[in-house]
Amino acid sequence: MTQNEDLRENMLRQVLEHLSQQSESQYLKILTSLAEVATTNGHKLLSLSSNYDAQMKSLLRIVRMFCHVFRIGPSSPSNGIDMGYNGNKTPRSQVFKPLELLWHSLDEWLVLIATELMKNKRDSTEITSILLKQKGQDQDAASIPPFEPPGPGSYENLSSGTRESKPDALAGRQEASADCQDVISMTANRLSAVIQAFYMCCSCQMPPGMTSPRFIEFVCKHDEVLKCFVNRNPKIIFDHFHFLLECPELMSRFMHIIKAQPFKDRCEWFYEHLHSGQPDSDMVHRPVNENDILLVHRDSIFRSSCEVVSKANCAKLKQGIAVRFHGEEGMGQGVVREWFDILSNEIVNPDYALFTQSADGTTFQPNSNSYVNPDHLNYFRFAGQILGLALNHRQLVNIYFTRSFYKHILGIPVNYQDVASIDPEYAKNLQWILDNDISDLGLELTFSVETDVFGAMEEVPLKPGGGSILVTQNNKELLLSGMPEIDVSDWIKNTEYTSGYEREDPVIQWFWEVVEDITQEERVLLLQFVTGSSRVPHGGFANIMGGSGLQNFTIAAVPYTPNLLPTSSTCINMLKLPEYPSKEILKDRLLVALHCGSYGYTMA
Repeated sequence: MTQNEDLRENMLRQVLEHLSQQSESQYLKILTSLAEVATTNGHKLLSLSSNYDAQMKSLLRIVRMFCHVFRIGPSSPSNGIDMGYNGNKTPRSQVFKPLELLWHSLDEWLVLIATELMKNKRDSTEITSILLKQKGQDQDAASIPPFEPPGPGSYENLSSGTRESKPDALAGRQEASADCQDVISMTANRLSAVIQAFYMCCSCQMPPGMTSPRFIEFVCKHDEVLKCFVNRNPKIIFDHFHFLLECPELMSRFMHIIKAQPFKDRCEWFYEHLHSGQPDSDMVHRPVNENDILLVHRDSIFRSSCEVVSKANCAKLKQGIAVRFHGEEGMGQGVVREWFDILSNEIVNPDYALFTQSADGTTFQPNSNSYVNPDHLNYFRFAGQILGLALNHRQLVNIYFTRSFYKHILGIPVNYQDVASIDPEYAKNLQWILDNDISDLGLELTFSVETDVFGAMEEVPLKPGGGSILVTQNNKELLLSGMPEIDVSDWIKNTEYTSGYEREDPVIQWFWEVVEDITQEERVLLLQFVTGSSRVPHGGFANIMGGSGLQNFTIAAVPYTPNLLPTSSTCINMLKLPEYPSKEILKDRLLVALHCGSYGYTMA
C-alpha cells in the first residue's frame, strides 16, 4: 500500500493510525514493516541503475509515514534522549534496527567520496605546479588558463583549456579528477535523498525543536562532502537538505551558502513546508464556521482583537482567518487584509508604549519603559501572534524592526555594530572612540548611558557601578567587545553547581582539566555554547549576564546514556553535563558538541 502511488498519502496515514492503535504488538509490527520496506527502497535508490525519481519519491513517502506512525505511539519522545543513538533497547526503539543497514551503506558511500575528493585535491595541487612551471618556461606560447585547485567545499571541474603538449601524467590526473566529478554527479542526488530520510528518522525520535545528537555528529563527520554537494547544486538545500533551514546548530556551518540562495526560493521552501503537515491541506476548502469568525470593534480594534485572538483556537487560526467588524456586513480576504494593515499600525502606536522608533524614523524596537502599560506583556504576546499569523497567511504588515530585535527573535547574539540600526550617529561615535586614542580628549565618558524616561533623563549603568568607572584608552575595547583572553581560574571561581553536582565530584574535576587542556579557541566555543556570547564581560566571570540580570556560569548534572552530548540553556548560562564515566569520554562528547553546535540554542 505504501508503494502504491495511486493511494493518497493522507489517506494511508489515517489507515495506519487506525491499525496502529489496535494494540502495542500491531503498532510495533507496522513500524518494523515500514522500516524494512524503507531499507529495501533506500538500497534500490543507492543502486545507480535504478530510476532516481521513482525510488526517491517512494523512499521519502515511506519514511514520512514511518515517522508519523512512530510519533503517535504510546510514549512519544519528550526527554531529549535520541533513542536510536543512545542504545536504548526498548521494543519501540528496536523498530529502527532494519534501517541501520541503510545508514551504514550511506556512511560508506560518503566516506568513499571523501577519499576521492582528497585524492582529487592532492592531484589538482600537483597539476597547478606543473602548469605554472610550464608557463614560466615558455612565456611566448599560448597562455594557460588559470587553474584553481578545489578548496574545502568547492570542487569545480578541472580546466580543459591547457596546451595539447601537456605531459601524459598531467592528462591522466585530469581524467581521474573528471572521473571523481562524474561519480559525484551520479550519486549526489541519490545520497542527498537518503540523507534526508536519515534526518527525518533521527528527528522523529527527538522532542520538537531539538536536533538529534547523532545527526549533528553525522553532519560534522561528512562536512566536506555535504558542502561539495551543496556548492555544486544549491537547490539540494530546498529539495533534501532541510536540516540546513531547520537546525540552528547546523545552519551556521552553511550560512554563506544559504544566504546566497535567491530570496524567492527560500520563501517558497518556507511556505511549502509550513503548510505541508497541516490537516486537510489537500482537500477542498470548507465554509467558515460562524463560531470561528473574529468579531472585532473598529473603534477599539487593538484591544478587541487581542481579546478575541487570545480566546481563539490556534490550530484553526493557522488554517484560515475570517474577520468581521462589529455592525458591518463585509467579510472576505479584503477585510482580512484591512485588519492586518490597521493592526500593524496599532502595534507601534505610542499610546500603548510597546515600541519606540529608532533614530532613522523607519524602524522600531521594544520600549524599555513599556511597563507603564499594565497589560504590556499580554500586548507583546498578541503582537507576536499577529506577526506570526501574517507570516502564516502571507499577509504584509507595515512594520519594520531594527536588526538587533530581529536577531533577538532568531536567537542570534547581538554586537555593538548592531547599534547602527538603532542610532547610526551613536554607532559612528562608538566606532571613532574605538579607532582613536582618547587619552587626552577629556571625554568624561563612563560605563553608563543616559536615557529619556518620559521626558526626564536617567542614567543607566552598563555594569554594576558603571556610572563611576571612566572609559579610558586601556578599557575601551572591554566596553564594546569584552575581555579578549579567558582566565580559567576566574571561570572556576565564579561557577555554580546544581542538580547533584559539587565542585569535588570526579566529573567536575575532569571537566575543568579538559578546559585547561583545550585550546583558547575551543574555550571561546565553550563560552559561546553556554552563554550565547564569545566574550567575557569587563570584570570577569563574576559579571556575566543572564536573561534577568547577573547570572553565574552553572553546571547541572544530567543522567548519562552512551554517546549523549552536553546541552545548554543560554538564557541562564547553564551547561547540562552528563555524568560521564571517564575523562576521555567527557572530552570527546564535549568537543563534538562545541565544534558542531556552538551556535545552536535551546529553551531552558
